[in-house]
Amino acid sequence: MALSRVKEWVDGEVLTDTDLDAEFDNIIDNPISLISPLTNTLDADGKQIILDADGDTSITSDSDDVIDIEIAGTDSMFIGHGTGNTVGFVHIDPVAHTTTADTDYGIVRIGNTNAITIPATTTAVAAGVYIETPNWTATGTITESALLYLGKPANEGANDYSLLINTESDTGNAIRLKSAQGDHEAVKIENTAAGATASHVVFFHNSASPNTGDDLGTIDFNGADDAAAENTYVSILAECVDPAAASDSGKISITVKTEGVDENIWEHDNATTTINKGQAASFRWNVDGDGLQPFFQLNGTADQVTIAGAIVSGGATGGNKGSGTINAKGVYDDDNLLTCYVFDQALDGSIDLDKWDKKVPDRVNEVRQHDSARKFIARIGTEHDPLDIDAYAKHWKEKRHLTAMPNETKFAHSDMSTGEWVQRLTETVEVQAVLIEQLNQRLKILEA
Repeated sequence: MALSRVKEWVDGEVLTDTDLDAEFDNIIDNPISLISPLTNTLDADGKQIILDADGDTSITSDSDDVIDIEIAGTDSMFIGHGTGNTVGFVHIDPVAHTTTADTDYGIVRIGNTNAITIPATTTAVAAGVYIETPNWTATGTITESALLYLGKPANEGANDYSLLINTESDTGNAIRLKSAQGDHEAVKIENTAAGATASHVVFFHNSASPNTGDDLGTIDFNGADDAAAENTYVSILAECVDPAAASDSGKISITVKTEGVDENIWEHDNATTTINKGQAASFRWNVDGDGLQPFFQLNGTADQVTIAGAIVSGGATGGNKGSGTINAKGVYDDDNLLTCYVFDQALDGSIDLDKWDKKVPDRVNEVRQHDSARKFIARIGTEHDPLDIDAYAKHWKEKRHLTAMPNETKFAHSDMSTGEWVQRLTETVEVQAVLIEQLNQRLKILEA
């Protein structure tokens, strides 16, 4: 407000010293009111404007095109671009000082004491700090351009960061990178240090009570569906299996959405790797350029593994023998069991099943016994006794197959393993060896 007169004078009135002193006191006591409001440009001409009582905080512009803000006797903020401020248009370089104990501190801090209201009819982006794209005009070379540049950590705290985002009491996204450009690097982590050590991306679930099954971190690959809804199509999840310091273990899994259902297609837990966990669908390994025909296929529904082409084990002579073949140095089958029980019956007149059961190795979750020996014993003394040459001949004449071999019907639908075929063939050879010896003894009697 402009300074008002103390007294309005009229013609012929006598000016007294009292009135004169009052007018001058009014001016002396209210000097700023003489120029408020301004009726013309106020020119500081580079002179200092002191703001505080002890005279060490001020504003000045004694260099061309630069405003200096002095705090506690030190130039702490520069605005403009000219002599003394060439590193940025706004440059903050605070005076050395001590902060208040137990108070979070920032050189620049934007508070939230007072509410900022966005009108109901307004649609806008609201941000604590909003930085628009710089309008660079480069006559030189800009090596790298950034809206926000952060220097290296200070290395002064227990943990030091170039950027720390605190969302402990928030449920929203901590960081969102939004781009309308395709086929470009949305995020790039570059390490220029010499040597073999690379940069790390760390997910740290800093729980006060870690437990089995805790999620450690998730990477979701999202996209919009044709109803404009955001969906997670692929997800990678890391979990804690055992938080004990002496035996800590983890798990990682990959989930893929298939026809609206999340399917765990791969999982590694401690020393176990599982593919298509809990699913009956097939696992296929296709070879590019082969018409997308599955080179390796595991059918969970039919409990079947299919391999296109040949299988060649290491060290096998001759290599690939053609599609559908197996070339190996050795094939082992746990159905291929000892058959010497034939000779026990021929020489001892009986077979000790307990002895032969002990020679049969158990499978995982399956206790086995020597079934072939039991079938052999069941035929001894019958009309198809395999160690009686006439009964043996009677069997193959009537049934058109040897006692240890399957008949035509069973052979046509046989699912016997290679080991079982070897087992039956070996028993047949041993039976015939005993029968040949019987004929040999008969021949000796006749020759005598």
